[in-house]
Amino acid sequence: MLVGAGGAARSVAITLASIGIGHLTIMNRTKERAVELYQLVKESFPDCQVKFLGLDEDLAEAFGAADLIINATPAGMSPEREEVPFPVEFIR
Repeated sequence: MLVGAGGAARSVAITLASIGIGHLTIMNRTKERAVELYQLVKESFPDCQVKFLGLDEDLAEAFGAADLIINATPAGMSPEREEVPFPVEFIR
């Protein structure tokens, strides 16, 4: 599960796909940015099963199925160190 769709998320997504990750779920607060990243990965690495989620979708199920969660958003950085981009209850 990759949270974010900006520059850091692009780097992570491309790196994971290039080393052969089988499944990648991209979640972003703006679905359009997640779709852009989805298309980039899908076109560049057709063997990677990639999907995208917006904040309006069933995030609890998606986070529950994730083996790894990567936060590629500014949430949690100074000065908002306590901020989290998703409900912590989703983490198993």
